[in-house]
Amino acid sequence: MSFVLVTEVNPKRYFNSEGQMLDLRLEVSERITHRLITAIFKLFLQEVLGYPYVTLVEEDDHFNITHTVQRLSGPLTKRV
Repeated sequence: MSFVLVTEVNPKRYFNSEGQMLDLRLEVSERITHRLITAIFKLFLQEVLGYPYVTLVEEDDHFNITHTVQRLSGPLTKRV
């Protein structure tokens, strides 16, 4: 019986900005369809693309486009 050493095919990837490692944040609302597709996309990022630090951020969804764009275009924050 012989054993074969298996190395990781998809090495981990990290999201960096100005030398700081950041997590990928996916915003999710209370809408069930939004939750479902966001959870699937999170799994895709982690399992297929190899990003280990993906978090879901819950936000109230009031369908206010201006507020949403301002929030999403804000400054990046460091991973804690």
